[in-house]
Amino acid sequence: MPLRPEHLARCLAWSSLQTPREHSPIDVVTMGAALFKGNDEKAQWARKGMAAVCAYFGYKLLRYMLWRRNINNMIPGPNTEWESIKELYKADFGDFWGFNSTLLTNLHNKYGKVVKLWLAGQPYISFVDCNDIETVNRKAIGRPSLTEMLLPFMGHKNLLFQPTHLDGGAFVKSIRLKYAIMVQDSHSLSDVHRVVFETMTERTPHWGTGAPIDVFEELKHLMYDIMGKVIFSGAWSTDENGATIIQTHRFLIEGSASLGLSVCNKFTMANLLKMPSDYSTYQAAIKKLQGIMWNMIEQRRKEVQENPKKWEGDKSCLTVLVREKDEQGKLYFDKDLAIASGVGLLNGAYDTTHITTVWLMYNLARHPEVQKKVVAEIDSLGKPDLKNLPTYEKLRELKYLDAAIRESIRLRMTVPLGMRGNYREDVKVGNVIVPKGTTILPFTQGAHTNPKFAPEYFGDDVDKFRPERFMGDSPEASKARAAFHGFGGGFRMCIGFKFAEAELKAIFVYFLQRYTIELPDPNAPSPEMLYESGCNAPKEHFSLTFKPRA
Repeated sequence: MPLRPEHLARCLAWSSLQTPREHSPIDVVTMGAALFKGNDEKAQWARKGMAAVCAYFGYKLLRYMLWRRNINNMIPGPNTEWESIKELYKADFGDFWGFNSTLLTNLHNKYGKVVKLWLAGQPYISFVDCNDIETVNRKAIGRPSLTEMLLPFMGHKNLLFQPTHLDGGAFVKSIRLKYAIMVQDSHSLSDVHRVVFETMTERTPHWGTGAPIDVFEELKHLMYDIMGKVIFSGAWSTDENGATIIQTHRFLIEGSASLGLSVCNKFTMANLLKMPSDYSTYQAAIKKLQGIMWNMIEQRRKEVQENPKKWEGDKSCLTVLVREKDEQGKLYFDKDLAIASGVGLLNGAYDTTHITTVWLMYNLARHPEVQKKVVAEIDSLGKPDLKNLPTYEKLRELKYLDAAIRESIRLRMTVPLGMRGNYREDVKVGNVIVPKGTTILPFTQGAHTNPKFAPEYFGDDVDKFRPERFMGDSPEASKARAAFHGFGGGFRMCIGFKFAEAELKAIFVYFLQRYTIELPDPNAPSPEMLYESGCNAPKEHFSLTFKPRA
């Protein structure tokens, strides 16, 4: 008698019959064994059903093994989980669990432009060619769940984590349009320009005393306040929640690579025993930050309800989160989406811009000949005049400063690698077919700096700080500009890149109109980078001096 699907259904129906509660587990096992040994119709159906289950899972296993063999034959890289884990260990488990630039650099240097590794039965495929990365950004618009695991404090509904395979990315597009109200509006861009000059004038006079400045630490508080004033309607340093937000946010950023587990930084028995308490502390910090954000949102909702005219036309984050509506006239942001959006904007407007500023200051200090060219361009705006600031539009015309920003990001990638997923269909990237459901890692740092792969797009001197590679109308410059992926690309391009550019240009115009940035010790070794919360932060803080210009 042929085996049909209904056989399995009947078997499962029989197996769902309730067993008297007085039967022990041993009794149940005995009864099940007797069922399969019998010769009656019930036993025959049970055996056929079990055979069907075994055949089904055997078929699935065979398909998986063939699929996996095909990927291993098609794409170079470690062929097993054990080989992949050894590569993670080499790259340092304490640095984002080994999932960092060192890992991908090692793999690409060993295997070439396209590499794979296996984790938990799934392939992870990395690309280091600029054209391939452009294709990935355009075709693979999904986000793997690993992204949320590595940045849990951002909130489940954060824009970074939203899937696209169910609605073709419609929800992500709609969120991006809402965020654009806050960070791409011309008023916001002009506002951040103005607030930078005001904040730096008020808070940085001591930078010019000749004492070394820990720029990472000092800029931290300045960037929080600039972002707070422009996006959240108030400086965090004067907000009752400000100190707690800054402290908690920094704790979550610094611990994101390890979920706050001390054992990941230093393996000792004491740290191993602390794992439960470390994890609880980190989770409590997430709840604390998200709780403060929700209280702020609710406070703004109350203020808007009490005096709606006061907030008309206001496009700051909290106001948009409580007033914006969908096409049906209902509030667009529910509680989880509002919290995730608030924390996401807090993180995005601080972390990446903060780190980019630090590295550009360092690069200009390390390369005084480039700094002189940037200063010459800035001086064309006229002498510093706080009563007559250069406009946002004027700063957009500073092409050499723009090239210096790009070159600094190229050398010290703020976000060195991305995470994408193709969840709708197989996609072709270069000569490789990436299977549906694969996590894809566009390795932008390698694409911009690796001497094996970057020269094709950026010239033979990819290890040099040379902004001129982006200047002019030559084929080489056009190619370099097209290959630059410092702000991401395609469907997942950084929503706040215009905001960041406006802030960066205002910061450097302010400082370079007034100071020459220098290294206290020009012979000091180049600072190492640490992969922190998805960004390349300095492993150790360094200081710079700001010499007043004559």
